[in-house]
Amino acid sequence: MGTVPTATTEGDSKFARALGSVSWRTREQALSGLIAWLQKRKTVTDLDMMKIWKGLFYCFWHSDKQHIQAELANRLSGILLELKPVVALMYFEMFLKTMQREWFGIDRLRLDKFMTLVRRFIHAMFALLRDSDWDAELAEHYIEFVRDEILVPSGSRTRTPAGLVYHLADVWIPELQAAAVSKRPSPATLHVLVMPFCRLLAALDRPMALARVRESVFDAIVEDMESPSTRKTLRDLDMRKLAAQLFDQGAAEGVKARSRDVLYDLSKLFETVEYLPRKRARRMLAAQARSPDPESEEDVAAVKPPPKLLGSTISDAGSSARKSVQFSLKKNLYHKVGEPVPPPAVRTPPAAKPKGSALKVQDNASTPAGARVSSLKPRALALQSRSPKKVARGAAAAFF
Repeated sequence: MGTVPTATTEGDSKFARALGSVSWRTREQALSGLIAWLQKRKTVTDLDMMKIWKGLFYCFWHSDKQHIQAELANRLSGILLELKPVVALMYFEMFLKTMQREWFGIDRLRLDKFMTLVRRFIHAMFALLRDSDWDAELAEHYIEFVRDEILVPSGSRTRTPAGLVYHLADVWIPELQAAAVSKRPSPATLHVLVMPFCRLLAALDRPMALARVRESVFDAIVEDMESPSTRKTLRDLDMRKLAAQLFDQGAAEGVKARSRDVLYDLSKLFETVEYLPRKRARRMLAAQARSPDPESEEDVAAVKPPPKLLGSTISDAGSSARKSVQFSLKKNLYHKVGEPVPPPAVRTPPAAKPKGSALKVQDNASTPAGARVSSLKPRALALQSRSPKKVARGAAAAFF
């Protein structure tokens, strides 16, 4: 195993043996030779690609440490973007077939890294479609395999593990949104990319599986459509066409009653989701029309004096001293959203032990001390002679 093959004949498994070696150096040399070999090929047989992916599976199996696993997952998925169209499609198909076959043999300690590998390949598939200007015909080739061989295999084909199906449903819409940020797909391509999960809902019958697929795929589409952001990646999806397709899937022969109910509910939802943003805009305009103008509120507040409480004004015939602090429910108990929060001295009621008198006059410098004392009314003098607790309770009662 010291020598790594750089060329092979059809059906030869030297690449698979080298890729599955326990030696890191051997695996690395085999992977470099495999990339160069695949880039030169215009076509590869199914048997050759299956043997290659058997070796790549154990090459990834032997990788340790998180950063090494992440780098290898990016390298393996990045090969998809460097191959010719026919070889790239076969490379992607044999990857999913290998995951379908080997999923039950993956232990819980290695499951996370293989789930990461699946996510990287789904992202690479969407990136490949984006680089081809979201060609609907090319997308149909990839989606047809995912639908007929992985999500809903028919006849005597191998049944896909539920964990792999759930993981594909979880990562499908997020990876599609990430790939469509720079260039949005056409409505026809979007419909092709979403359709496999309509067929999947019709084939499922367990409540947990139906809820998982509905939440991961279709609820995510609704959230994207209802999002107030201007960067809606799925806004070009034809909702009426999707609703009609869901209804047809539910009306098909052989669909279980539980699946039919879910499909009909989603069909009704997507018939109305197109009009939800317009309704929300109309509600916002109506709310703005009902809300009063802030400037008019300030004008009314300036004309109408706020209510005066005990001790808010101190005056006498022989003195022009006047307290300028006035308590107002509008200033103390009301706070408009979006405006700065008032200072604690304004928005909080008097404490049990006030730090200063509520009757304190601001213009102390201009008024003599004797005039201030002589101008106090008997009620204010009585309050000063009482204990601090009683004064605090009286001030709190006057405040509220």
